[in-house]
Amino acid sequence: MINLSKGNYDKSLKEALKLKRACIIFPIIGYDTDLDEFPFAKALGEEIFPEEHLNEDIFNSELLRDHEFKGAFRAITAKPFGLNLLEFTEDDIFQEKFKLKLEFSLQKGSYATMLLRELIK
Repeated sequence: MINLSKGNYDKSLKEALKLKRACIIFPIIGYDTDLDEFPFAKALGEEIFPEEHLNEDIFNSELLRDHEFKGAFRAITAKPFGLNLLEFTEDDIFQEKFKLKLEFSLQKGSYATMLLRELIK
């Protein structure tokens, strides 16, 4: 794993990202996550945790250990594949509006609702 925040970015990584052989990841925090390895995630947590009445101790709870939620990583971007526009017609409920019907697939762990939200922005 290459941590971009430590300046380990080079031309070969840029090429790997371009060829979809690498992706930029973000930690899903669990009991085994060391936020010191992810300065951006740590800074984000320091900002959000107080607002949500959380602290890092919650991630060391017995409940998380019992369910082996040690943490993981997730790609911060997901590109759909097989994206096809199946239908684009006038909406029969909302006058002067249109509707479309799409077909696509996403990699495991990605959310179609998030993709659709970004498409309609």
